[in-house]
Amino acid sequence: LAGSRAVSTWTFAYLTEVHGNHPVLVEFYPTGRRSDAFTYQEMTLGDYLRRVACDPAARRQFYLADAVLPTVLPDLASDVPVPAAIGPAASLRPVVFIGHDTFSATHYHRYRIQAFLTQVLGEKHVTMFDARDLRCTYPHPWYGLRTNFSRVPMEFDDPSGNRQLQRYPKLAECPRWECTLRPGEMLFIPDHWMHCTAGPGDNISVTFFWDEPWRYVHKPGYARDVLAAGSKGAMVGMARVSRRLGIHRPLVNAAIDNANEQILNIL
Repeated sequence: LAGSRAVSTWTFAYLTEVHGNHPVLVEFYPTGRRSDAFTYQEMTLGDYLRRVACDPAARRQFYLADAVLPTVLPDLASDVPVPAAIGPAASLRPVVFIGHDTFSATHYHRYRIQAFLTQVLGEKHVTMFDARDLRCTYPHPWYGLRTNFSRVPMEFDDPSGNRQLQRYPKLAECPRWECTLRPGEMLFIPDHWMHCTAGPGDNISVTFFWDEPWRYVHKPGYARDVLAAGSKGAMVGMARVSRRLGIHRPLVNAAIDNANEQILNIL
């Protein structure tokens, strides 16, 4: 990615000038914590960039993340070349992450999804955990709604999670890989590797997702995803039926413990 047009020209000022009036869907976190549930808010790209550049509270609550690159920046998508290491992949999906003092909750990519994280503007610190050490990162239960996210709240002021070691002791024993990406650099993130990112200042990344053949995928993680998909489908179906019958709260509470509020909010 080094030497690409994106690395040499993309800044908040430039994107505001060329696509400032373009509507975008921005993740909104009411609590300001990326490990909590979020909704979407629509605004223009220019409004979003101005808010996160000037308002520290907005930086915690709003994040333009996982947005399809040709949709968000339709005239500039070609500024980011596809990494040659990916090769031909019909399932290729480039997405963009734009923000100021950015942070992503610790999670893994499900099923057969592989990723190349490429840095365009600013720096991004990445912490990764091997898929074989999944239990040490305390993922949410497979029968929940955030099955590919960790329960450890590695937040803005403590991206390494050091304050959480007493509550989550296995994390201290878990090997981790850390690096800092600079503009033009890229990192391969295999499927089912837990990871979180933190980017100080103005920050833009583009991640290329694609599906790897099943034989190369982490099999225990894939099996967990299949179980989670079946469980989530059953929970959502149960919530819809019970809601129509007027008994949604007691039924969901009894069947899926504390997940009812999340399901009903989704519906």
